[in-house]
Amino acid sequence: MATSKTTKREGQSPSKQPAKVETESSRSGNSSPASQREIEFRFKSPSASFVKLAADFTDWQEQPIQMVRLEDGTWLTSVPLRPGSYAYRFIVDGDWADDPGCEYHAPNPFGTQNSVIRVP
Repeated sequence: MATSKTTKREGQSPSKQPAKVETESSRSGNSSPASQREIEFRFKSPSASFVKLAADFTDWQEQPIQMVRLEDGTWLTSVPLRPGSYAYRFIVDGDWADDPGCEYHAPNPFGTQNSVIRVP
């Protein structure tokens, strides 16, 4: 969970999706809903018309999560996730955006990196 500023991803079309990295959601496993935690994602972009969360747990662009804009221009969503590591990026007005406040990253085939969140 991190609060971020918008950073446009240069040289990548929004129609391309970042590759999946070996993360918890890309490995199959049986875990009860009780073991899930609500993880909050925040993205600061006051001028954006829309922000979506795309991740390995949303099948990237197949089912991105629409975020809700707060009065201060921060976009917010909460996602139930079980313990593990998950790769994600933001889509801001159709452009891929980094989470510069994220501590962990994993390379993708587009020459940039996905943010990675670790859920304890």
